[in-house]
Amino acid sequence: MIRIIAVGRLSTEYKSLEEEYMKRMRNSVEILELKESEEKNILDKVKGALVALDLKGKQYSSEEFAQFLKQNDKLCFVIGGHQGLPENVLQQAQYTISFSRMTFPHQLFRIILLEQIYRGYSILQNKPYHK
Repeated sequence: MIRIIAVGRLSTEYKSLEEEYMKRMRNSVEILELKESEEKNILDKVKGALVALDLKGKQYSSEEFAQFLKQNDKLCFVIGGHQGLPENVLQQAQYTISFSRMTFPHQLFRIILLEQIYRGYSILQNKPYHK
């Protein structure tokens, strides 16, 4: 099971994309939204290995990311708000991953993360989606 902790609400223009990926992954991923004011409670919500999503993290190809998913039973990805992740979350993370050296809006990044998780599962199941 993968948990995504996301600081900030997803706006309506992204909601249908999120729903589509969640439907495709059939209960393999859960999303927990936190308000900006709740950001200090992130570590209390973590279940599994903490994966901080940060510009300074390790970058993977889609195939490498699929193997990362396969090697870890329970992962908890954390997406920060507009200020990024708090320092205590970065310090506690077992893994720090960067999807790019570019900065993305946190709402859009949530969709990118879901898409990459779905792509990783597709690679692991030899589905043609990832090509």
